[in-house]
Amino acid sequence: MGDESSWQAAFSSTLSFIWHASVIEALPRMSLTHVVAPPFFLEAAVPKIDKRTAFLVVTVAFIALLTAGGSTGGTLANGRSVTANSYSWSLQSRFSPDSATIDTAGHTIVVAPKQLSVDGKIVARINESVKTVAVNVQRGAITFVADGKTVATHTR
Repeated sequence: MGDESSWQAAFSSTLSFIWHASVIEALPRMSLTHVVAPPFFLEAAVPKIDKRTAFLVVTVAFIALLTAGGSTGGTLANGRSVTANSYSWSLQSRFSPDSATIDTAGHTIVVAPKQLSVDGKIVARINESVKTVAVNVQRGAITFVADGKTVATHTR
């Protein structure tokens, strides 16, 4: 792939680009006398980066991507408990008195009083008496569990 100096040069170029991009964004708020060079601690770090360190950084970032995820939950006014687990970087939820909207993995999931939908398409109908709804998003599949029973699975 190249010798150690090529890794250092690539890393130095990346740091320089990030530094200058952030400075350009901040230019309207500061005078040009502030734009001199990247901070000394960034320049001092460049010679210490070798292939093993770069590999370690990439590996840690990859593992972080693989283990990303989260969960959310709440109780609606009618007493229905709605929970969602997702292995996506983004997980947002909004609760209204009778429904829950979950945005994750590029989909909008709605748990309404009588139906479950993904991106505006109904995937299952449920009884209003259902007390718990769990939404699990993993590996491209969205699984709905109502009162402990799987009622629908939506795949891309």
